[in-house]
Formats: sequence, C-alpha cells, structure tokens
Amino acid sequence: MEHNVMMIMNFILCCLDVLMLCVFFSSMFEKRTRGLGFLCGFLAMAIAMFAVNSFGSSMINFLFIPFIVFAFSLILFRMFIRKGIIYTLIFYIVFTCGREMAFEMLYRLLISVFPGFNIDFTSLQGMGILLIEYILSFLFLLFVRRYTVKIEISDDSRFDWYLLIM
Repeated sequence: MEHNVMMIMNFILCCLDVLMLCVFFSSMFEKRTRGLGFLCGFLAMAIAMFAVNSFGSSMINFLFIPFIVFAFSLILFRMFIRKGIIYTLIFYIVFTCGREMAFEMLYRLLISVFPGFNIDFTSLQGMGILLIEYILSFLFLLFVRRYTVKIEISDDSRFDWYLLIM
C-alpha cells in the first residue's frame, strides 16, 4: 500500500515540476494551445518525467529531463528553438538544480547540527519534506515571475543571455 502511495506522490511531484515550468514560460511566451490540448501536453510531460524518474538514476534524470522540458516548451509555447534552449536552461538551472542544491545543503547542515537527524526521502515523511521543498520553490518562482512578466522578449533580444548568465 505504501508503495502505491509513494508512486502517486512521485507523480504529483512531477506534475508540480510541470506546473512550475508552465508558470515560468507563460509569463514570457504565448501558449500555442489552450484547454484540452494544453492539458494533454501537460499530462504527457508529467508522465514522461515520471517514467524517467522511475529509473531511480540521477544521471538518467540529468541527461533526459532537460530534453523533455525543451520539447514540451517548444510544443506548447510560441518560441524559437534558440529561445527554447536558453529558457529551458534557465528554468532547469534555477528551479530544478538550484532547488535541489539548496535543499541538499540545508539537509547536510541539519545533519551536522543534529547528528541523529535522518530522513528517508523514499518514505512518506520524506515526501512531506519534498512537498515543502516544492512549495518554497514555487513561491520563489512566483517572486521571479513578478519581474519576468514585465519584460518584452524579442527575437534579437540580448536580455535572455543576461538572464542566463545571472
């Protein structure tokens, strides 16, 4: 029973990743499809991410998730390939890798301060901690979105390079 709950929680976390991606991209780019078409794309990406995550390998995730994100962004948002690559990198570096690194550092700090502190992230308790991680990351995304909504992105804009470097 707990295994089924864990699988459902993993899928929910994949859906939250896709939701954050949609919030990030929709603040700057127009959607190609709406309604049922967008929902189907959303679910297809969540299932693809869940399938990659089911291998349980960080290396496989690191190699394939950016390609899934890139394909999803090109299919569902109006942008050129170059913009898709740049903004996929920005999203992946800031909201995926950055989030994981920040929480890994926090976890290691807690372990060093409280030696008996240990969380199994494959348990329901660990999933609760990951859910808090996603909520905080989403709040950070909403903060960033406040500013990205105001920018005008043209095809020859250098702003995206500055954002990527930042």
